[in-house]
Amino acid sequence: MNRIAPSAAAAAALFLAPLAAADVLVLKDGRIIDGPKMEQKDGHVTVEFEAGAVEVKDALVGILLQEG
Repeated sequence: MNRIAPSAAAAAALFLAPLAAADVLVLKDGRIIDGPKMEQKDGHVTVEFEAGAVEVKDALVGILLQEG
């Protein structure tokens, strides 16, 4: 199984974020969630999908990049 190192994933997210018009969440294990609206508060990040919202605990978050 090919996996991207978390630091490489974070670097890619930071590099590509200005090109995208969306929020980007990079988890500490290297997984990336991009596109939906996200909000950080009360110890978690809420990710809004069409089917509903998902809360990700801050302890799992590596980087959160939000569009202005």
